[in-house]
Amino acid sequence: MMKLLEQMPDPVSQKIQDVLTHEEEALIRVSTDLNPDGTFGEQWLIATDRRVIVVPTEGIDGVVDVPIRELAAVQTEPLVGGGRLEIDRKKEATLFVPYSSSLAEKFSEVALGLEQLRQQDEFLINTELDQTRCSKCGRLLPEKNGICTACIRRLATLGRIASYLIPYKGRAVLLALISLVTIGADLLPPLVMRQIVDNVFLLKEETVRSIDQRAALLGQWILVLIGLRILSWSMELAHGWIVSWLSARMTADIRSHLYRRLEMLTMQFYSDRRVGALMSRVTRDSDMLREFLVNGLPYLVVNILKILAKLGILFWMHWQLTLCMLLPVP
Repeated sequence: MMKLLEQMPDPVSQKIQDVLTHEEEALIRVSTDLNPDGTFGEQWLIATDRRVIVVPTEGIDGVVDVPIRELAAVQTEPLVGGGRLEIDRKKEATLFVPYSSSLAEKFSEVALGLEQLRQQDEFLINTELDQTRCSKCGRLLPEKNGICTACIRRLATLGRIASYLIPYKGRAVLLALISLVTIGADLLPPLVMRQIVDNVFLLKEETVRSIDQRAALLGQWILVLIGLRILSWSMELAHGWIVSWLSARMTADIRSHLYRRLEMLTMQFYSDRRVGALMSRVTRDSDMLREFLVNGLPYLVVNILKILAKLGILFWMHWQLTLCMLLPVP
């Protein structure tokens, strides 16, 4: 016999100890996420072959015990943003158990099971329900049976994603070196300007240079600036070429891997999912993954290194002034 049983908290277990007998075995034990008045809260519904019990999590009183023989009908009623389980009783008012839309599938099976118990039919319900909430944190999943983004191991996921770069580690290392050279070419011009100001325009008292010497020195530093700019442009061109090459190869690898995984899945997997969602995974999501690996991750690393390098230069030049400059930074 299939049973739909969820782990029940201790306060609820204590409330039903005096209601259930030792011979009774729970066939349905589920929770809802709304109180009777429609506010967010938790209630529990327990059903045996003899009775249906509705138990609020908070408060001392409020346990409702309905014998199976007193059930007139059980059905679900869809509402805006959720629904409610309607338990019609022969001699008393209808009992309502509200729930949100995320629990609609579960309570459809609950209504089916209660009707089978009422009519004394064979108890057959689907206990393998689609998971809509994370089992660890309780947050809604981005899709049914999906992965909780709050509980995912980010470093492990990043390592698995970065593994697509392993076949092209030579180009990846070259890309990293080009990025470092680009950082250096961007950081050196201020230091060159410092030399021009100190040694060409504002001479120290102990330094004696003629106009021709200062002009020659100025020309040398200008050539250095031009060389740094040419080097930066060259590195940017090389960076763009390698990124384009890696993008094409990695997109092919990601989609090929995804296609192989899709071929191994069962027909039931495809019947339970929309075709558009699967096509989006193959096209849009793979492009986003490739964009992160080729552009997002290097951009993040390069800018972090650039910030650290600039801070290092500032502390080397005048650490007291640098500290004063960083005081307003949040």
